[in-house]
Amino acid sequence: MNFFLTPEQQDTLDTWLDEQNKIACEKQLNDPNLPESLKKTLQEERERGLEVPIHNHGYGYYSVSFTPTQFGIRIYAHHHVTGTSFKICDLDNAEESLLETRKINPEINDVIYQREVTVV
Repeated sequence: MNFFLTPEQQDTLDTWLDEQNKIACEKQLNDPNLPESLKKTLQEERERGLEVPIHNHGYGYYSVSFTPTQFGIRIYAHHHVTGTSFKICDLDNAEESLLETRKINPEINDVIYQREVTVV
């Protein structure tokens, strides 16, 4: 199964990542526990126009999750350095979406699931 971002979703993700990377880089530059050699690397990268925080290269600094639901695909991004998550796509009106789906598949379950998500 493959999932892809639309060009608009990719633009949204890129904008959010730029904002989060600036926050993360600023925090890291002011972190007294970060070694000076890493701060120097971070500062040099910033001077070249790159805002990418120091991160574990084993798992990267962000992830994107695609969660198929009966209402469509929920897409969230999580920035591992800042610890924040962002809603790229989550159907806000699940009931309306369910009605659209019923036109295609009249057998669909009538249950609308409640969900509680905290998004920054």
